[in-house]
Amino acid sequence: MRRPIVFHLTLAGLLAIFGWMGFSGCQEPPQSGNPVTPEHQKVVLGKGEVFVAYDEPPTPIGGFEAIHKNLRYPASARAAGLQGRVILNVLINKNGEVEMVKVLKSTGHEEMDQAAIEAVKKTAWSPARQKGSPVKVWVGIPVIFKLKDGQPVQGREIRKELDPNRYQPPYPNNKMPYYDRLRPILQKKGELEGKVPLKLLFSEDGEIMEAEIDESSRSHPALEEAALELVKQIPWLPARKNQQPVASEVSMTVHFDRKAYSFSLKGKPIE
Repeated sequence: MRRPIVFHLTLAGLLAIFGWMGFSGCQEPPQSGNPVTPEHQKVVLGKGEVFVAYDEPPTPIGGFEAIHKNLRYPASARAAGLQGRVILNVLINKNGEVEMVKVLKSTGHEEMDQAAIEAVKKTAWSPARQKGSPVKVWVGIPVIFKLKDGQPVQGREIRKELDPNRYQPPYPNNKMPYYDRLRPILQKKGELEGKVPLKLLFSEDGEIMEAEIDESSRSHPALEEAALELVKQIPWLPARKNQQPVASEVSMTVHFDRKAYSFSLKGKPIE
């Protein structure tokens, strides 16, 4: 049986964030700021895209509910009782226009995915800003398809799904540069590809107190080592519940391909 690998890391979390999340990086600095979705999902970007930091995130005018007001539930999916959640990666330009949309996580129903894309494109946006000037950035956006008594759910129930007061897992602090520390780790893993499941314990200050390879891992040892080193080098913001920092148990999967890495995670507060 593989023995747990444990390390201690002292990094203070500084900022509040939104919900269930994931994120990514690549061996060329990715273009992304702090994702603004209430559910941080991994944002996988192409090689050569340039990192753009921002002070103010892009936001849909009218809030995230505005996206769902523009959502047209496909008749075939509705008749079949299909529900789900599509995660989109959206490029918002300096004018607040949607320039590009990628599907990061499909509902498994092409018409639902396309309906989500169209809803995001129809929504007006305020652009991200850096030092007062608009900048073009990528953001991760969840679009929820939910039925109740055969009717699409809107309004209060959708707001509840997007509620920022819910539990929020730890998230990397993008205002503290760390990519240069990750580059040697990615180079060391070479051309290996695969995914590594981890179990992490965070303090209420955002410190990783324990980290171990999940027993379900069937990963190459070099990838497991790289995964642990990656999370070790990243400065983390603390998990939050009701907007207050809390200690947290986190299940994280680190996904590696030849030119990029990405994380997906979920967790629960330690009461």
